[in-house]
Amino acid sequence: MTAQPTCSARVAGTVLAVLALPFAGCGTGAGGSSTGGQGCAQGRGFSLSLARDTGGEHTPVAAATWFARHGEVGWLPRRGWHVVAHSQDGATVRAEGATVHVVQGSDGTWLVTGGKRCE
Repeated sequence: MTAQPTCSARVAGTVLAVLALPFAGCGTGAGGSSTGGQGCAQGRGFSLSLARDTGGEHTPVAAATWFARHGEVGWLPRRGWHVVAHSQDGATVRAEGATVHVVQGSDGTWLVTGGKRCE
């Protein structure tokens, strides 16, 4: 089931859909991108389909922090985010067992595209 976030005009204008599902036996994060390289037996995850690639935050950590507060994914920690990996596809940001993948948009800002939490 998909849901359209309505918490902010910024999110509603950028995000087409949020898919938040429990998962089992995963080795990669949402959207097929690596979110830390470690699999988990079970957990939670979400994937975003971006309508545009502009209007994000100035750093990967700021994007994760903003999304955790406004993205309506209740199990994401509100603070403590730090970058654990960079790649040509974006960056991996982690806090308290949760991992999100962020990409840099055409305007140089960063946007969350998905994430997971292993349990």
